Amino acid sequence: MRLKQAKWIKENYRFRKLYRRGKFHNLKEVSVYFRERQDDQVFVAVAISRKVRGAVQRNATKRRLRAYIQNFDGRFQPGREIIFMARPGLMEAEFHELYSRLEKALYRADLIEPKDSLEDSKPEDGALEAAEEV
Repeated sequence: MRLKQAKWIKENYRFRKLYRRGKFHNLKEVSVYFRERQDDQVFVAVAISRKVRGAVQRNATKRRLRAYIQNFDGRFQPGREIIFMARPGLMEAEFHELYSRLEKALYRADLIEPKDSLEDSKPEDGALEAAEEV
């Protein structure tokens, strides 16, 4: 999946560094680890807890979490590294409800720029259909 603004984190040392030195914000279904960078680039990553049983379930969870990230692309504050860590309840959560809770959490953590109205924001329909195909 291509992102317009952000780049993907792939190196293990960057994950470890972010877990050790970064800040975090927890929701029931997702933990968000983040830290500021010296430059204006944005890096994001998706990680899945091994508590999510079965490779098929983990892959479906990963696809759904990427759909959330794709909807936030273009709104990330510059100079951030962010890891979205999925937890076991992610697939049971209603898509739009979790999207709005995650959006509010990212806004409070100063990771995304505000939209006109956080309550009225909805993810793109294509992202919802792609995430629910599983």
